[in-house]
Amino acid sequence: MSAAAAAAGDAGARVYDELKCVNLASVWGNFRAAGARFVVVAAVVESTVQRQRYAESLAGCDLVVVGLTADVDTIRGRLRRRDTGPRLERHLRALAQPASVPVEPAVADFTITNDGTPARVAADILTHLGWADEPGRDDVDPA
Repeated sequence: MSAAAAAAGDAGARVYDELKCVNLASVWGNFRAAGARFVVVAAVVESTVQRQRYAESLAGCDLVVVGLTADVDTIRGRLRRRDTGPRLERHLRALAQPASVPVEPAVADFTITNDGTPARVAADILTHLGWADEPGRDDVDPA
């Protein structure tokens, strides 16, 4: 990939990230007006700058960033169940490449191993946050 193509890709990613944050601010405002106390957002946050932008989008909400890790075999298996064709091949090639942009260590508040079911991982996160025993939080099945 040429330097110009990489720069264009970076610029496109920044525009996409900004659009996500603008939309998130609007959605969060609507949820908050309806009485929501928190929202779960799935996103890749690789820098403290991105983290700060999400915090600004979620005004009035305590931001907790959870890093999820999984071993390569787990990721490869999930990709094969989720993707097919050229998309699968692209993701498998990317998985085989060394990380091009290291994630800043200060981005995540804590890290959870993402090697179980979604419900199990969610329960691990809630337990880590001390939310597992709060009233109204009995809808997470840790199975």
